[in-house]
Amino acid sequence: MRDANGRIVGMLTERDIMRGFSQQGTQVDRLLVGDLMAKKLMTCTPDDAMVAARKVMKVNRVRHLLVMEHDHLVGLLSISDVLEAILQDTDLEVHILRDHALARRGM
Repeated sequence: MRDANGRIVGMLTERDIMRGFSQQGTQVDRLLVGDLMAKKLMTCTPDDAMVAARKVMKVNRVRHLLVMEHDHLVGLLSISDVLEAILQDTDLEVHILRDHALARRGM
């Protein structure tokens, strides 16, 4: 959500909506986005490593990071994006190590 000046002031996720249901019950449908949204925004930049983004998510117990570049929103990073990238890196490392081990055996 942005304020009148276009500045990002909050983000609403499915977790925020579920928290609203658990705290407000059926009254949640009368609430505004501003009532439920997270106002403490966690961010990263396009240049941050996925491992660093994962750490920010873990420490702050969030599943989404706003990707900011020069005070402009350029994307949204979810925990599934982070885990997929880390798994791809891990798979690549496993294949490299396997190939290295096979090559050494052949010597």
